[in-house]
Amino acid sequence: RCSLYLFSAPYQIEQTDARGLKDAYLVQLTANVMDSWKAAIRYAKQILDDDDRLTPSLARNTLKYLPNPPSKLDTGLLAKMREFFRSRPSAELLRSRGILKNEPVFASSLVQICENENSEVPRFVVCAVRAIEARGLHHLGIYRISANAATVQKLRCRVNQSDNYSLNSDMWTLDVITGALKLFFRELKEPLFTFDTYPKIVKLFTSNKSDDELLGPMHELIQSMPNPHIATARVLFHHLCRVLEYSELNQMHSHKLAIIFGLSLVRSENDCDHLGTLTSVQAPCVDFCLQHTVELFGPLIPPPVVV
Repeated sequence: RCSLYLFSAPYQIEQTDARGLKDAYLVQLTANVMDSWKAAIRYAKQILDDDDRLTPSLARNTLKYLPNPPSKLDTGLLAKMREFFRSRPSAELLRSRGILKNEPVFASSLVQICENENSEVPRFVVCAVRAIEARGLHHLGIYRISANAATVQKLRCRVNQSDNYSLNSDMWTLDVITGALKLFFRELKEPLFTFDTYPKIVKLFTSNKSDDELLGPMHELIQSMPNPHIATARVLFHHLCRVLEYSELNQMHSHKLAIIFGLSLVRSENDCDHLGTLTSVQAPCVDFCLQHTVELFGPLIPPPVVV
C-alpha cells in the first residue's frame, strides 16, 4: 500500500492491489496525522543546516534547542522532509539553466541596478525613502513593526515588473514600504558594506578602539567601496538619522535600528562567518555609522528627486 498526502486538503489517497484488483479512495486524515505533517514541514527547514546526517534520534535531540518545540512529532517524517528540502537544486543552478530568472531590482546588486538604471542610487531606494518620510517618521515602532508578508511580496513583484509604479498609493502602508526596503537590502547579492570590507569591519569593531580612533579607518573603508554603495549608504543613513530625530515619538533609538539593519547591511560572503556576531560586529558597526553619519557621509540632505 502506498499513500500520497495532499497538503491543500486534509485527505489521503489509499491504493490497494488485492488479487489483481486495484482500488483508490480518499480517506480523511486524522488531526494527529495532519499535525505531524504541519510540524514536520515547519521544523524541517529550521534545522536544515544543523547536521548533514539527520536520523530520527538526532532530529529529536535537535528539537530540544528550538524555541517552543512541538510536544509530538514524527521524527522519521521530519527527517524525510529535511532531506527533501536539502535535495532541492540551488538558486544559482536554476539560474544557470534559465529556469529562475534574475530579478531586475530585488535580489540583485547595487552596481548592476545602478548600471541598468543609469543612476547613482537605485530608484526603488529613493522612492521608498521619500514615501516613508512623506508618511511621517513619528510613527511608533517604525521599521520594527512587521508588515503583512504577502503584501510586501506583492510590492516586490510590482517593482520588479515595471518602472511605472508609485509608492504613494494607499494600498502600500508605511509598514509595507519599510518592510520592502528592509527586504531589498537583506536580499542584495552583495551587501551595502561590500564583502571586501567585512574582515576589516570585524577587526575594527573587535579592537576596543574609541570612536575617535574608529572614525578615520571607517571613513577610509567606506570611500573604498564602489560608488553605488557609497551613494546608497549616504541616502540610507541620512534617512535613518531623520528617523532618529523623532525617537521620542517613534521609540526607535540607534541601537534598535542597528539590530534591525545589522545583518542586512554588514555580512560575510560565507554565511557561517557572521553567525553570532550581530551584537559584537554588525550592530555596533551600523550603530556607529548612525551616531557619526555627518562625519562619515556629510551633512544631512534630503533624498534625491526621482527622475
